[in-house]
Amino acid sequence: MKARKDLSAAQVDALIERLRERLEKILPETQPEIAQQIIKLMEDPDSVPADFAGVVKHDPTLSGRILRVANSALFAQRNPVTTPERACMLLGLQRIRGITLGFHLSKAAQGGPEDVSRRIWGESIFRGCVAGMLCDKILKHRSAEAFLIGLMLDTGIPLLCELAGDSYAQMLDQNLPPHELSKQEFRNLPCTHVDVIASLCRIWDLPEVLRKPIERHHTLPRLREPSDELDVLHRIAYFVGGLDLTITEESVEPGVLSENAAGMLGISDSELRNSIDSTVSEYETLVGVFGEAAEAISDLEALCEVTHRRLSDAAEDLARTSFVVEGMSHAEEFSFSFGRVRVEVEGPSKMLAVLLDSNGDGIVSYRFDPEAETAGTVVDALGLDPDAEPAVDELAGYLRNLAA
Repeated sequence: MKARKDLSAAQVDALIERLRERLEKILPETQPEIAQQIIKLMEDPDSVPADFAGVVKHDPTLSGRILRVANSALFAQRNPVTTPERACMLLGLQRIRGITLGFHLSKAAQGGPEDVSRRIWGESIFRGCVAGMLCDKILKHRSAEAFLIGLMLDTGIPLLCELAGDSYAQMLDQNLPPHELSKQEFRNLPCTHVDVIASLCRIWDLPEVLRKPIERHHTLPRLREPSDELDVLHRIAYFVGGLDLTITEESVEPGVLSENAAGMLGISDSELRNSIDSTVSEYETLVGVFGEAAEAISDLEALCEVTHRRLSDAAEDLARTSFVVEGMSHAEEFSFSFGRVRVEVEGPSKMLAVLLDSNGDGIVSYRFDPEAETAGTVVDALGLDPDAEPAVDELAGYLRNLAA
């Protein structure tokens, strides 16, 4: 069976469809009716908390957990909240949208080894809280969507364990950072956890505003200023999806968000630190909503410091990448049947592709504008057959990121 990196675009579409068919057989509840009602309400700009309450009250389990949140220390009510209507009003539109749909999607995506699933869901709730927090600062009316995006980013990992077996379990045992894990999946497995969540998005018929950022969370976002809401949510998904939540002695050293990195996140260093600290009570409350399926993170204080530092580092890296693309030399190499192709950034809209021999010497070169040409035309200009080269797709993804 081919590794994911060797598949053409058409083969990837076929893979997603095969995964969808397999997942529909193993998932306990793939299209919950209440979840579909909630999606419709989320897409309705005129919906209000009372509309959500009308849906919630038909699900006893969800009603009970919503009431638990409303009566938690997070809201500090003097008198007990006893009705879904009052609970939904108290939680507010953004929070109730995220919780209600997240609860049903999490129920529908249970699978894989229990220890992996519990750990991933515990971390996923934290990712959701951080994503919602970031979005609340820069795109407040989409914070519910950001929470859901963060919650669902790693949904495919436990399910991929079930689909891929021991080979993936051994990969998980290496405790790789998220972006590196995604690369290893791409290079060594027939499908990735992103392919799995892409299939789930098809099953659930999620709207584009949720689906695209989830499917792209390991793809480098636009390096210039986001142009629309999807760009903002993609950037949040990339940062949150790349967070390594492993706590080590070295990782708790304080970090500082520079001005350039702050621009990438759309939030100042002091706002970031205060906002991450405020996610603790939110997280502790929401872990209860998702029941026994999630293993709560124990050392939240250390994790908050880790999160601040690693978000700062990730934003700094993206800021540097942006600077490199805009004016400095930068190169990547790709393996082809007749050697390697090195692609260099010479400046804005100026790139150089060079076919290298076995000694690393250039055989032929081609200058091009990444916004005007495709990977296929570049490979053809170098004298290679685009249809016979699996690496064309990998090159195409790289060029798309730079062109953005």
